[in-house]
Amino acid sequence: MIGNWTDFLNAGSKKAGVYLFIGKEEFLLTKVIESIKSKNRGEISVENYFLTKQKELLDILRKAMERSIFDSRIKIVKAELSRDFGMKRGAKEFISFVPKIPNYLILYGKNFNSRSKFVKFALENSIPVFYVYPLKESEKFSYVMNLLREYGIEYDRNVVAKILKYGPSELFLLESEIRKLSLFSEGKITEDDIEIVFSLKKEEKIENFLELIDTPAGKNVLRKLLREQYDPIYVWTSIINFFTTLFWFFFYKKEGEPDKIISNKLGVYPSKLSFYNFHTAKYKKRIADIIGKLYSLEKDFKYSSKDKAFLIESFIDYLIKINGGSNA
Repeated sequence: MIGNWTDFLNAGSKKAGVYLFIGKEEFLLTKVIESIKSKNRGEISVENYFLTKQKELLDILRKAMERSIFDSRIKIVKAELSRDFGMKRGAKEFISFVPKIPNYLILYGKNFNSRSKFVKFALENSIPVFYVYPLKESEKFSYVMNLLREYGIEYDRNVVAKILKYGPSELFLLESEIRKLSLFSEGKITEDDIEIVFSLKKEEKIENFLELIDTPAGKNVLRKLLREQYDPIYVWTSIINFFTTLFWFFFYKKEGEPDKIISNKLGVYPSKLSFYNFHTAKYKKRIADIIGKLYSLEKDFKYSSKDKAFLIESFIDYLIKINGGSNA
């Protein structure tokens, strides 16, 4: 059985061992890691890896086995697995090590689901698996309320609704905005405070950029956003979210799901569905290829020293090319 990331938190941060987390919302995984650090009073290091081959997993497993007799502190070894990661050779060796691991080995499959081969392998061998999927609309509402409580902010439901309406859709950016609100509000916030603190035009400008992303003008808009101090990570995350949401929107529409159900499944407001509906016709024939290109670039985006603006522009060039345009 696959649990939710909150099950891990509610269990008081489980003891050291191997855990697999699957789903697109990587920010929720940072919450899991923070909870482990908190349990160990912060005296814990984190090592990050990206794996594409089975042999690499055995190497990482050995790192998770390391424990100095002179240092009682444990560590977290986090390894992101590529989308086509499987487990054929070395499976018995891997499983034989699992019960002996004295540290936390956190495996993460962003593109995995319950049908993925490695997920089935983990479940068959009693490795706990947890979802870190994007939050539904109702879950986001509760998430924001919990954040406001954590920051000691008094609020009402209208305030929460307005934060969700005008705040960024990415959780890590949303939390940053709420942190700003806590500094501004001195304990209590109103709807007017949100309008003052939040960059209300931010989402609108990003949507304008996405409208032009497959044209040469898209590059000009990108450069303008960067001059206006937009974080390249924010822009890139917006692109990833847009095309991933578009993919699932197209899938659910093809399955004949009603808009209300699609809205809940995607975690977007019903008013935003027209935005995705408009773009479905443009991209539906190439959406799977586009998603593949995005995730091949994401490895460079996260783990290489390449300029992030350059990587975004290279993706725009790719879109222009597959649409038969010129990137001049």
